[in-house]
Amino acid sequence: MIEYTRKRALTLLTLSLLLLASCAGPSLLGRAKQSAEASYSVYQTINPQVVSQIQAIVEKNRAGTITDADRARLRSLDQLKKDLDEYAKTHNLFVQSIQTWEATNQAPNDAVILENRLLILINLVLDEAKALDLQIPAGLR
Repeated sequence: MIEYTRKRALTLLTLSLLLLASCAGPSLLGRAKQSAEASYSVYQTINPQVVSQIQAIVEKNRAGTITDADRARLRSLDQLKKDLDEYAKTHNLFVQSIQTWEATNQAPNDAVILENRLLILINLVLDEAKALDLQIPAGLR
């Protein structure tokens, strides 16, 4: 339990450092854009792996060669896929918020809330991906 807490703290620290590093830009809008880019990178790294592995296990099921371990992994992958779908929705709302910010030159009220929600989902997705031994972006290992 302590090791898990340390890993989670390390992940949060890494994400925080990424966000702080992005604060060095000229504005809060620039930081928000960098957060969106980091979010996109996480999604683009993990989602294809999940889809590919789900498809491979489904094919094993069709061929009648699925094992109990495959079924257990499929349940975990399905949960991660659901979390990735929620992640994608939140990411897209955050990007829309940024676009509104750019168009109006005024930060929308939901920008910080969406960014925080996105960070929570990033942490969740990274934890699940690590548990499944999936490849994650280099800066977040």
